[in-house]
Amino acid sequence: NINQLSNSRVAYAVVSCDSLEFYSYNNTDLLAINPYLKRAEKETYNLTISSQEGGKIISGDSGNYVAGTEISLKAEANSGYRFEGWASEAGNFLNALDSETIFIMPAQETSIIAKFVKEQKEYKFVVEAQEGGSIISDISGNCKAGDKIPIEAKVNTGYNFIGWEAENGIFENSKLLKTNFIMPEQDVTIKAKFQKNIVDNYGGGGSSGGYIPGPVVTDPVIVPSSVPTLSPSQMPSLSPRPSATTVTTSIPDQTQVPVITPEITPTPLPIPEFSQTPEATLTPSASPVVGENNNTSSLAKLKKGSKVKDKKTKAVYKIISTGKNKTAEYVKSTKKNTADIVIPASVKLKGKTFKVVSIEKGAFKNNKKLKSVKIGKNVKAIAKEAFSGCKKLVKVKMGKNINSIGAKAFSNCTSLTIITIPSKVKKIGKKAFYKCKNLRYIDVKTKKLKPGSIGSNAFGDGYRNPRIKMDKSVWMQYQNILESKGLSNKAVFIVNPDKLVI
Repeated sequence: NINQLSNSRVAYAVVSCDSLEFYSYNNTDLLAINPYLKRAEKETYNLTISSQEGGKIISGDSGNYVAGTEISLKAEANSGYRFEGWASEAGNFLNALDSETIFIMPAQETSIIAKFVKEQKEYKFVVEAQEGGSIISDISGNCKAGDKIPIEAKVNTGYNFIGWEAENGIFENSKLLKTNFIMPEQDVTIKAKFQKNIVDNYGGGGSSGGYIPGPVVTDPVIVPSSVPTLSPSQMPSLSPRPSATTVTTSIPDQTQVPVITPEITPTPLPIPEFSQTPEATLTPSASPVVGENNNTSSLAKLKKGSKVKDKKTKAVYKIISTGKNKTAEYVKSTKKNTADIVIPASVKLKGKTFKVVSIEKGAFKNNKKLKSVKIGKNVKAIAKEAFSGCKKLVKVKMGKNINSIGAKAFSNCTSLTIITIPSKVKKIGKKAFYKCKNLRYIDVKTKKLKPGSIGSNAFGDGYRNPRIKMDKSVWMQYQNILESKGLSNKAVFIVNPDKLVI
């Protein structure tokens, strides 16, 4: 009875069917009649609207909404990106195709996000063959960065296959005729490289792939006379030559001189582009260095800190110690346009043998020609910025006794594709492999690395999904350490005994 409400302490309410919104009867406000009544309200829930990198929200605001409310959403992609869809906090796509849509508020707190992906630009890919072979599968055309492109070449008779070389100096695979090339973020031309086969005359293997085995001959063996004085060991394919006295008198005089087969000419041997000599290069000859002061073969003038040029290899060394254990540091090479460098295990200076134990700071910094480096077994330390900025450096073979890699030692070596961290390495400096954009394979042999022994960004801003191999006993620890030092979080970790497939 409405007439009794004003005197009653019992709470009465007249409600409508839609969400307990009204408290009136015959236009009478029940709250005015009885102060013990409380007005009911519709329940609201929080909505958060955000955007991933690559775009922005045009319409749709975060805030509190009643369940069932329609919210207009609109997102816009930045240049170089495309809209992928709206996703809820559970990962469901609300509308995978339309950047402009309607979202119905549920009866719970919700977060939704506009998702964007980077547009994959296509780059021009060309595959060619140098003289000496041909391309079997020519798939030249436009490709996206990261595409795996199968390539295969064929070797002509009389030639050896050297490797696949991109225009930036990368040997994709120096031995396999059939391989895969990973497309970089740029136009690229890749060539199959061949070399004339001279194995028949000078010894060594005969299969395609790799370089000519055996010592590299730098001076012609043939003497400038009508009768060469080649020994059988130098020319194993030649049969013994008849002497002039064994020729009959009926043969004209000009035939009395043995004739050299057409394959053997006084022309110097072509030297492979990868000009490292065999292991003998690491152990210099016992004879005094050519070009040094032969009148002072003692250590009288070789004091600690003095620099000496080995005129045989044109490398400069700094003397570290002259005592019983004579040691030196590799300072630099004075050769011009040298693509391949061997840092020996030891070197002979002034008639005395010194172990080469380190590479000086900035030894090859910003070298524009360097493509490969082989480091001797006695080298223990690679100093700061030793190879920094060597943009054509592809191949580095480290000695087994290296224990320290300095800060920025290989930073900005953008062509470096694979590196092995030797088993004795205890320290890797700050930005040691920073911005090595093509460093796809890292074989970690050492178990001696700690969080504090690796500098910040040691592997920062590098290849987006590299493969890292290491021992099973350290991989969980190393994964966290390396990622904290800039390694891509998309890296694939491979543990022994699995192989690092290249």
